[in-house]
Amino acid sequence: DKIYPISKNGQEYIYGKYSYNIINKIELKYLGTPDYTSYNIRNMYLLEETNKNRFHLVSCSSIIPIKRLEFIIDVLKNINSFEITWYHLGDGESKEGILEYAEKKLGINVKTIFLGQLDHKQLVNFYKENRVDLFINTSIAEGLPVSIMEAASFGIPIIAPDIGGISEIVSSKNGFLMTKNAEPKEYSNKIVDFFHLDFKQKLYLANESRKIWEEKFSAQNCYTNFYESIRGIHKNV
Repeated sequence: DKIYPISKNGQEYIYGKYSYNIINKIELKYLGTPDYTSYNIRNMYLLEETNKNRFHLVSCSSIIPIKRLEFIIDVLKNINSFEITWYHLGDGESKEGILEYAEKKLGINVKTIFLGQLDHKQLVNFYKENRVDLFINTSIAEGLPVSIMEAASFGIPIIAPDIGGISEIVSSKNGFLMTKNAEPKEYSNKIVDFFHLDFKQKLYLANESRKIWEEKFSAQNCYTNFYESIRGIHKNV
């Protein structure tokens, strides 16, 4: 009766591949994530004077080749003008190799904290309890990552590649949308630029991340809208 892609990117792929008889049954419906926070201009900006000279970067994914965590290490090794704490949330088959690569390549200004596989409550509590300046994704391929939706819901600016549906949640308004083939140095330069932004500029990016999430990726809105769409097809539901 209906086909519901979860990103415009997926919708356009179907449009280009299948006949009109399929296309007229397609309707975009984003997944969305619950609201886990009473948004209050992000704790990292309320505490702007705390650890002002240390930058807090977060990635969240399985540790597998397609997620390219070694690329993040190549990004961070180019930055030596300020202190960085890099948190990674997630686990996987490539963990030992990634940790060895980080130890080999990163300078003393970069502190790596791999928190392993967190259950969802632990993940949410991490965002509630820790300062996060920027969320990073450097995957080779993606759909429209729930990990980015969750970060945006906490008002965290994002740097990520223009692949899959990422451009539907990341733009210059709330961070940095990088070209698909951007080199590590290009990411490094954007992170340095972000670090040197003033309070109002960082606050703008943070608020825009939250705003984009509220407008497009709030589970309350997305789920209700999806339910109403199905209910409209099957009146007896």
